[in-house]
Amino acid sequence: MIKKSQKQTLNQEGPEEEGGINDQSSVDIKITKISDDVLLGNLMSTRGAGAWDYIGYDAFYGTSKTFYSGGGNLRILIAQPYTGPSTKWLYKLIEEDPASTQTVKSFELPNSSGTYTVDFKVGSFVDGANGKAELHLVKLTVPTSKVATEWYD
Repeated sequence: MIKKSQKQTLNQEGPEEEGGINDQSSVDIKITKISDDVLLGNLMSTRGAGAWDYIGYDAFYGTSKTFYSGGGNLRILIAQPYTGPSTKWLYKLIEEDPASTQTVKSFELPNSSGTYTVDFKVGSFVDGANGKAELHLVKLTVPTSKVATEWYD
């Protein structure tokens, strides 16, 4: 069980674009460290009104598989190891369409072993006939270390 005292929240502001579809300024990212341990599975309360719906898991070195969000809020749990001094953990959430890709938000996680929740508002990135945002996560640094992710919508 995770104690509230273990939670550490980090807010990050990113570059802004003009308003409209695919609007980075509306993403409003929130990062919270929920554990000093690298663990996933059954950390989230799912199902029901106002709860998170599990949409998938992926462990990867460079780029995650694609997940589909209906918009609103997206939460990614990221479990990463400590890899030594002077390492930066840089990530980019991407929305992918047949004709182009758009950066939803770039962000950095602290260089420490642990599990983080990263929350995004992705409503402006929903498009297409399926009414979904097609999202994947790109790890821009530490190519030799695998991270594990769980995705919630």
